[in-house]
Amino acid sequence: MVSDKKILKNARKYLNCPFVDSNETSPEITEKIKEITENSIKECENLYSACKRIKDSVEKEFIGFWYCNARYYDIGVNYNTFDRSFLVNLKFGKLVINVGKNCDRVSIP
Repeated sequence: MVSDKKILKNARKYLNCPFVDSNETSPEITEKIKEITENSIKECENLYSACKRIKDSVEKEFIGFWYCNARYYDIGVNYNTFDRSFLVNLKFGKLVINVGKNCDRVSIP
């Protein structure tokens, strides 16, 4: 099993050139999500913290409930993921970060 430290160290090599694999949102939102993701990969020490920080930062920046998950080969880390749909799928070498919006709001009767 590969440690989070090694995964993030490898991903940091690609911070200046992440590959946007899939994108279903505006260029402005994509750029902001890339910036948030790059900063989280640079500053966090494990994947859980990076995903949580990405999710929390995107929710502060944009309206709604968001999710983030990270995959490295068969290793997966999820934070607050309710469905598999996504808006931006970023690749940093072998690390894939998916960031998406679950919904705008939750109504409780």
